[in-house]
Amino acid sequence: QFDTRPTGHCFGERLRPTNLVMRSGTRSANAVMTERNLTVLKLDDLDGLKVDSKTGDLSCTVSGTVLSGATVDGAVRNVKLKGNLLEVFNRVLDVTSDTDRVAHVDAAGLLVEGFTIS
Repeated sequence: QFDTRPTGHCFGERLRPTNLVMRSGTRSANAVMTERNLTVLKLDDLDGLKVDSKTGDLSCTVSGTVLSGATVDGAVRNVKLKGNLLEVFNRVLDVTSDTDRVAHVDAAGLLVEGFTIS
């Protein structure tokens, strides 16, 4: 109706945001982790995501690999991850060139701080 390719942003007669596209970075996750030398949890699996649409608070169960710099320290399975979706984009430390395909979407690798794990 707008004489353009569909993007998923049209609802009725109005345009509205329904998804977010983040371009991948220019450096690999290994290069970023080697340079930053942080201890992080690289997520391999995320299950049961719950997001409060009013506050942005989120929680889910995750499994992944614990990295110190680019060195693997170990793994965790089925731990609880908590944070706030509204604050996530203010806490992005880096965007990597690594991407994962989730359904029909290619997702850039993010190095983000501010989540708690229990």
